[in-house]
Amino acid sequence: MSSSSSDAREGGGPIGTLRLRVRDESLLATVGPLLRTYLRLSPADVSPRRLRAVVICDFALDPLEKFDRMSSEQRRDRSERQEEICARRTAHHVHMLVRNSMGSALCLELAVVLPRYWRRRTARGGNAAEGAIGSKSKAPVAAESVLAAMRSNPDACYPSVELVERTGDDADDDARGDDARGFGSAAMRLDVRTRMCTVRHQPALFRWVSSLRRRTRRTTNRVPGDAREGSVVDDRRSSESRPEDRDEIFESTPLVVACIEKVAN
Repeated sequence: MSSSSSDAREGGGPIGTLRLRVRDESLLATVGPLLRTYLRLSPADVSPRRLRAVVICDFALDPLEKFDRMSSEQRRDRSERQEEICARRTAHHVHMLVRNSMGSALCLELAVVLPRYWRRRTARGGNAAEGAIGSKSKAPVAAESVLAAMRSNPDACYPSVELVERTGDDADDDARGDDARGFGSAAMRLDVRTRMCTVRHQPALFRWVSSLRRRTRRTTNRVPGDAREGSVVDDRRSSESRPEDRDEIFESTPLVVACIEKVAN
């Protein structure tokens, strides 16, 4: 499922890509406030759809994690619907991510690299209803399955969110969610390992977005006679020749950053 706005296409693709690698299922919803900050700090003269965010679900879901506590009927039912169960869980987590961002995630160009899940098989000659669980292997959660789960709940269906299905190659998955239009754009990679990571990352995010502001200003401000038409003016030379630009850069990058975002509910 993919959607790209005309603003992004006309602007030549994203000017910045924020890549968030989430290490645990319970932490996926906590990146919502970080995406909200990403939007709020963005340059006022740049369309939000030129800011790309890639959320990588670097974990595996287990649809049968409470198998020993289930009744025989529940065991049989859940064994037959393993991918469907994981797709519904993933759709719910995406919904909570959007909700915790207060809708800001939908203003960005957002891609979610879907997780894998543990696909379990019954032991040879065993019966799932009798609790005989055999081998297990990791399988990708299909984007179509997550899309179907979203469509079944109109209150949690977000067509603008790009769902990226994983492959079997971990090295290839590191680049999943990248956009060819954004090749060469500024990128920032952050790991989310605890519930406090999204709060601790706020200062780094602030300074990175400030660099995006300076980058967009350098591509629009030209100094006649000091550079060829269409070239980019060096930020240091520009600020030396125009004191007002130097003051603007200083004010946009304070020495102290106060984090006021709360941890997601």
